[in-house]
Amino acid sequence: MRATQARFHAVFRDGATAIAIGDINGRILDVNRALVDMLGYTDDELRGQRVADFVHPDDSGDMWEQIATLIRGDRSHVRMEKRFVRRDG
Repeated sequence: MRATQARFHAVFRDGATAIAIGDINGRILDVNRALVDMLGYTDDELRGQRVADFVHPDDSGDMWEQIATLIRGDRSHVRMEKRFVRRDG
């Protein structure tokens, strides 16, 4: 278990892929450095914000319906590609 947690933390903290951990309401709980760099906000500024605040309006589509299927247990995972709006526009 410790090894698994250590791997997760290493991937989350040091990974090149932007990652956010959110709650079921879309609020950001934690972010990694790659996401901070990508969006141009500090980690403290991102925490507590809604993921929807950063998704490009043209890309919101069925994102929440897919997430709802996860919450209901209808699916084990989803994969989405989204554009995001940086702090500087």
